[in-house]
Amino acid sequence: MKVIIAILSLCCIPSFGRCQPSPDTLNYMIEVASFKVGTMMATRLHLGNGKTKYTLISNVKVNLLLYHLKLFYKVESNYMNNKLITAFVNTKSNKGNFYTQVIEVNGRYFIKAHQYSHHLETIETDPILYSVAKAFFERPRQGKVFGEYLGDYLLVDKVSEDVYIFKRKDQVDEYTYSHDIVKSIVKKNRFIDFKVRLIK
Repeated sequence: MKVIIAILSLCCIPSFGRCQPSPDTLNYMIEVASFKVGTMMATRLHLGNGKTKYTLISNVKVNLLLYHLKLFYKVESNYMNNKLITAFVNTKSNKGNFYTQVIEVNGRYFIKAHQYSHHLETIETDPILYSVAKAFFERPRQGKVFGEYLGDYLLVDKVSEDVYIFKRKDQVDEYTYSHDIVKSIVKKNRFIDFKVRLIK
C-alpha cells in the first residue's frame, strides 16, 4: 500500500488530488550531411477545459568551414478551443538573443517579431487555427500555416499524400508525415540543408 501511495504522489497534484496530464512528446535528431548537429523536441499537452499547449525546443550547433551556427530556441503556443491565444518564442544564438510574441485580445492578434534580420510589428484580425508547433501533431488541412518564429504565415503545398511544403519567400521546408505525426523535415538553406528526423 505504501508503494502505491508513493507512486501516485509522483504524478498527482497534492492540493487537488488529481493527476497531472502527461504531454505527448516527439524527439528528433537534426542532421547536416548525415552528421548530427542538434536535437528538437515537440510536445502537446492537453490541459482540459479546451486548453492545449504546444512546445518546440531546438538546440543546434554547426561548425563547417565558413559556416558557423549556434542556435537555441523555444516556442510555446497556447490554444483555447483550437484557436491560438498566445505564442512566445525565445531565441539565443551566436548572432544574439531575440524574441517573438503573439497575443490575442478581443479577436485581434498583436504580433511582435524581433528575430535576426527580421523585424515585424503588426495586427492580425483573422483567427489563427493552425501553426507550426501544432503542425507536428496534425497534418495540414488548409493552405497556410502560421509560423510562430517569424510571426507570419507560410503557404502550404501538398506534394503527395504524406508530403507537404511550407514556404515563405526564400524559406522552403518539406514536411513528411506518418499519420498525423511529423516523421521528418528537410529545411532548405541557402548554404546547407538541415534534416530533422524523428527518433521516438
